[in-house]
Amino acid sequence: AYPSRSADLAHFPAAGGGTLDLTDYRMEDRREDFLTLVEDDHRGPGWTALARQAEDDLVLVLKNPAELPVTMLWFSNGGRDYAPWSGRHLGVPG
Repeated sequence: AYPSRSADLAHFPAAGGGTLDLTDYRMEDRREDFLTLVEDDHRGPGWTALARQAEDDLVLVLKNPAELPVTMLWFSNGGRDYAPWSGRHLGVPG
């Protein structure tokens, strides 16, 4: 649900009620999601990891949270049913 906040990514408020586990993002449902994650400056490296099953790899981003505290993630899975996407943009993290 927009806007929502949670310190626990495993229990994030969902638009239709209940919660979603954003630590294990499922692509079964057609939807679009945009997440903004803000990391506290804890005097250590910040990181974001994304396991991509179709590519059989792991994307790892290391950063200094004092300089780059925000990570933005867009998940596109057929939730835009209008042109030019017409529901064809499936399983795309960005």
